[in-house]
Amino acid sequence: MDSELATIISDNNLTPTLYEDAAVKVITWGDQQWVAYDDADTFMLKANFARSECLGGVFVWAISHDSNDTASSEGLALATG
Repeated sequence: MDSELATIISDNNLTPTLYEDAAVKVITWGDQQWVAYDDADTFMLKANFARSECLGGVFVWAISHDSNDTASSEGLALATG
């Protein structure tokens, strides 16, 4: 998860919702603010799906937005082996 999302979650005391069937997490705040994002949990769901379908691999759009603790990079590495 990128650092901006981590800040939004922390500042607003949010609990993300995991939609396993869509392999995505969602946060909502304020009156009409929401965002869907990936993290270690969703990377694992997506990588497992790719393996189950014998797909050649997975990718992410912009790992450069990772937080300072490199949680997304580590989650992606764990999911993909």
